Amino acid sequence: MSLSLRYDKVTNKLDDILKAGGLDFSGDRSFKKATGRIGVTYNPLSSFGLYASWGTGFLPPGTEELVNNPYAFSGFNMNLVPATSSGEEIGGRGSIGDSFVYDLALFHLATNNDFGRYRVTWRPLETFYGNVGKSNRYGLETYLAWYPGKPLALRLAYTYSRFKYDRIETFEAGTVYKGTWLPNSPEHQAYLDAEYRLASRIYAGASLEVMSRWFIDGTNKVPVDGYQLFHVRLGYKFGIGGMPSELILSGRNIFGKEYIAFTEPDPDGNSYQPAPTAEWSIGLRMGLGGKD
Repeated sequence: MSLSLRYDKVTNKLDDILKAGGLDFSGDRSFKKATGRIGVTYNPLSSFGLYASWGTGFLPPGTEELVNNPYAFSGFNMNLVPATSSGEEIGGRGSIGDSFVYDLALFHLATNNDFGRYRVTWRPLETFYGNVGKSNRYGLETYLAWYPGKPLALRLAYTYSRFKYDRIETFEAGTVYKGTWLPNSPEHQAYLDAEYRLASRIYAGASLEVMSRWFIDGTNKVPVDGYQLFHVRLGYKFGIGGMPSELILSGRNIFGKEYIAFTEPDPDGNSYQPAPTAEWSIGLRMGLGGKD
């Protein structure tokens, strides 16, 4: 069994040097909260184990959120409060024989006072932040590995995410949405990898990365297409002065697919962040001790 406790106190201080109109908006805002996590692991067999945990979270507003104040031209936004969360996870992991490994987990996270961006008509060029809603997030995480023969390894990671708002206020004339998806939260993510050892020191690998579509904001009016990317790598293991070393040539998105890496709800309209196309790199790893 495990237990962890944490206490946070975050203080922001502002000195109003301008004092426009003779008003002094100097001040500070402090946010404090105790959080914790409790977990249990049970291994009835050497090849099988179960685990479960429950915990709470605390996320205070940052400096940028506080100083963008829609109620005055200086000072902190005094209406912002921290976002809080509580969640559970339960899962099992183990192996079957010498060739199959697995890890499966179910999780849930409930949040309150999630942050969001918005604008107001009387200050149209500025972006402000507010506590816009609460959410429930359910999901499944899986990892499977199969080693059918000594030179070959196959691995699969898959995540199902059902991240939805219970209620979200968009500040569009007080419009409230219910049951919409969280921004930048694809429902399905998968990563399939294969690696083959060509010789005792040389290996080659290939990976397929898959992402389903998602939405740019809590209204779910505009979706972003999912994508599939293909990656490759070639590695050579050797030793330098008794230090285990590895030289790796890798290529990411080798077919040069154009896609959106992530989105964020931005009132400026700059919600789409494109990713690079084909990327190639050479890496060198060096360790201390061990064998060549």
